[in-house]
Amino acid sequence: METKRLIISVSVMLALLLGYRLFMSHLQAVHPGWFDPTPKQDVTQAPSSNPVGPAPVPTTVATTVPATPSAPAGFAAADAPKAAAASATLGNDPKYPMVLSVDPTGAGVKSVVLSDFHASAAQPEKYEFEHPIEGFESITRPMATRSVNIDGKDVDLSDIKWAIAASSIDSVTYTTIITDAGKPALELSKTFKLLPRDSSEGSGYDVQLRQEFRNLSGRALKVSAIFNGPTSPARENLRSEDRRYVAGYDEYKSVNTGGATVSEFAKGKPAKDLIATDTRPMLWVGVCNSYFDAIYQPDYAGSSTTPSVKLASAIAVGIDTGDEKRNNAYPTQLAITTNEFTLQPNASDSLDAHVFFGPKQRSLLKDAYYSAFPKQYATTLIYTSWPCGFITFTWLIETLYFILWCFHWVFFKDWGIAIICLVALVRTLLHPITKKSQINMLEMSKKGPELERLKKKFADDKEALLKAQAELMNPAGMLFGCLPMFLQTPIWIALWNALQSTFDLRQAGFLRFGHVHLTWIADLSQPDMLWHLPFAIPLPLLSSVTDLNVLPLLLAVVFFVQQQLQPVPPNMTPEQEQQRKMMKWMSLLFPVMLYNGPSGLNLYILTSTSIGIIESKIIRDHIKEREEAEKAGKIIVDAAPTRGSKNRKKDNLGIGSKPVKTGGLAGWLADLQAKAEQMRREAERRGNK
Repeated sequence: METKRLIISVSVMLALLLGYRLFMSHLQAVHPGWFDPTPKQDVTQAPSSNPVGPAPVPTTVATTVPATPSAPAGFAAADAPKAAAASATLGNDPKYPMVLSVDPTGAGVKSVVLSDFHASAAQPEKYEFEHPIEGFESITRPMATRSVNIDGKDVDLSDIKWAIAASSIDSVTYTTIITDAGKPALELSKTFKLLPRDSSEGSGYDVQLRQEFRNLSGRALKVSAIFNGPTSPARENLRSEDRRYVAGYDEYKSVNTGGATVSEFAKGKPAKDLIATDTRPMLWVGVCNSYFDAIYQPDYAGSSTTPSVKLASAIAVGIDTGDEKRNNAYPTQLAITTNEFTLQPNASDSLDAHVFFGPKQRSLLKDAYYSAFPKQYATTLIYTSWPCGFITFTWLIETLYFILWCFHWVFFKDWGIAIICLVALVRTLLHPITKKSQINMLEMSKKGPELERLKKKFADDKEALLKAQAELMNPAGMLFGCLPMFLQTPIWIALWNALQSTFDLRQAGFLRFGHVHLTWIADLSQPDMLWHLPFAIPLPLLSSVTDLNVLPLLLAVVFFVQQQLQPVPPNMTPEQEQQRKMMKWMSLLFPVMLYNGPSGLNLYILTSTSIGIIESKIIRDHIKEREEAEKAGKIIVDAAPTRGSKNRKKDNLGIGSKPVKTGGLAGWLADLQAKAEQMRREAERRGNK
C-alpha cells in the first residue's frame, strides 16, 4: 500500500510539473509581453538603412567610448567606389587549413571555414563560423571597424564600404579615408594575412591582422577607434550552454583565464568589460564553445614595452533582438576599444595582432607555439562551474584523456571501446572496496531482529536506544558501503568534462569502421539520437526532447534492476523506510537528467552499472555459498592464528578474518573497516553483558 501511494505521489508530481511547463510555454507564446514587464533597454543600434552613427556602448560599463555616436559637420567618411569595394576570399588552397572571407563593409570578417572539420556527424559540409548576426551586422561583423574618434568627435564607419588596396591568395588590404571639411584627414588601412599549414606560427590557424592609422592633415590628431571582436560559435552542447567569452591575464608570466558564459549577457543583463573587471594585464580576449576558439591577441601582449596604440576596453553585452525565441540563443556582441593616441602630421601608427580561428585540439594548443607565454590557449580547454566545479580536477581530466588515448590507440582507434576499457580499469581498481561495501550491506540487512531487541530493551530511554543503534549499525561501515559511488562520482564528472573538452571525441562514432556501422552512435560527444522526432516534447529538467535517445532509456532499466538487487538494511523508523523508497524512485530521474547528455558518458555509466550488477551477483553468490558451508560445519570462521603464523587464514572473500595489509587507498580503507568492525563487536559484547 505504501509503495502504491508513493508511485501515485511521484506520478502526480511529474504530471503537475509537465502540465505547468506546457501551460507556461503556451501562456508565454500567447502573451509574451507578460513575461517582460521591464522596459527594453536600447543597448545596441537597431538596423537601419540610414545609419546615423556607430552603435552606442552601454553606459553601465566604464569606458572611454563616447555614448553619443552622431558625427558632426566637418569629419565624414564615404563608401569606396563599387569596383573597389569587393569581398575577398583568402586561403582557397589545400596548403591553408582555413578559408577566410572578408567583407568590405567595415573591413570585417564575413566567415571562416575550417577545411579539415565537418559541421556535424550528419552534415558533411565544412565547419563554418564567425558569421555576423543577421540584422545586427554592423555590431557583430568580426573584426570590422565600427567607428573612430578624432579630436573628441565620432565618425561612424559601421556601414562604410572600404576599398581593396592590395590582394593575393593569402592576404588583402582594405583602406578608407576620413575627410575634414572635404580634405583628407585620416587614412585607415586594415590587412589580413593567412599563414600556411607548415607555418611555425600556429599551423595556419593564426591570422595576422594589422590596423594602421595615417595622419593626412597638417596638424596633430588625437585618435581612438572601436572595432568588433570575434562572434560566438554555435553551441555544441545540447545539454547546457557551452559558449563563453574568455580573456587571458598575465599572472607572473603565466596565463590565467577569466570570462563569462554568453547566457550571462541575456536581455536586460549588464554589460561586462573584460579588461576592467580584472586588475591583471590582459593578454588576449575572445569567445569559444566546447570545441572551437576565436581569440584576438595584440602583438604587444606580454612584452615590457608600452605601445602608443593599445586596447582600452573589451565590452561584452547581450543584444535585444525583440524576438523571444531568438533571445533564448543569447545573441551577444564584443566591442573592443583602443586608447586615445596622438598622430603627428603625416605620421602613422598601427595596432598589430594575431587572431586565432581554430579547433581546441590538445595536440595543437599544447604545441611549442601555442603553449608558450603569452598565448597558452590550452587554458581554454577545460571550463568548470558550480555546482560540480569543486570536485572537477584538471589533473583528473587530463589523466582520463591520456588513458582514453592509450586505449584508443591499442583497440582499433575506437573511442567507444576506449571508454569501455576505461570502465573495466576503474571497476577493477574499485573491486576491493566494492566487495567490502557489498559485505557490509548484506550484514546490515540481517540485523533486523537485533534492532527489535534493542527497541524493547531501551523502550524508555531514547538516548540510549539511539546510541545502541548507532553502535550496532556501524556508521563507518555504512559510509564504507557508499564509498564506491562517492569515488566514481568525480570520475563521471571529470569524464563529462573530458568528453566536452576533447576535440578528438567530436563526431567520433562507436563501432563504426569505414562503411561498416555496427551501432547507430555517430558522435560520442552528443546524445546517441537513434531517431529524430517530428515534434518536440517539453519535459521537466529538460528544455525539450527532439530525438529518441536509447542509451538513457537503457540506463533507466539497469538502474531499476540495480535497485531491485540491492540489499535492504533493516528499517529503523517508518520515516526512514519512506525515505528509502523515495530515493529508490528518485534514482530513476537520473537517466532523465542525462537524456541529452553525451552518449560517451552514458555509455560509460551504462557499462559501469551493468558490470556492477554482475559483480554484485557474483559476490552475493559467494557469500551465500560460504554461509551454507558454515552451517554445514565445513568452514571455521574467526579462527585464532597460531603464534608463528604471519597472517590469519581467510576464505575466498576475506570475510571473518584479518586481511593481509595492503598499501594505498584500499589498504587504508580496509584497516578502517577492520577497526570499525572491532568496535562494533566490543559494543555487542558490552550490550550482552
